[in-house]
Amino acid sequence: MASHRSQHNTEDIKRGIINIIPTLKDPRLKESLLSVISVEVSNDKSSCHIFVSSLDGLEHSTQACKILNAASGVIRKKLGEKLTLKYIPNIVFFPTNTIEYAFEISKKIENLAIQNNNDISHANAKTNYKNNDI
Repeated sequence: MASHRSQHNTEDIKRGIINIIPTLKDPRLKESLLSVISVEVSNDKSSCHIFVSSLDGLEHSTQACKILNAASGVIRKKLGEKLTLKYIPNIVFFPTNTIEYAFEISKKIENLAIQNNNDISHANAKTNYKNNDI
């Protein structure tokens, strides 16, 4: 189990990365909204895996991760200026489709709710019709 200090440092790194990404000058990163989903720091604090998702899907997340991995040195330097850590870990970005998946799940839940409401209204209409016959 990770210690409190380790969790705190991981959250600091995540906040720092979230603040640094919009300041990068690559126009390809500004095409759509990127979200840092999670940050995992190794036990020896030598490497940091950052999972990034995009509203545009996995393809855009993959392209953004290539750009971010190419700029990882600059990002690491800026992160070192923001944080007061003894050692800034090597940063590696990984694409994920978490936002796209969550959006699909949300749509499925919405469709089920609409279908459920339609079924309830249909059942109520039958009950009202039977009650009027009595």
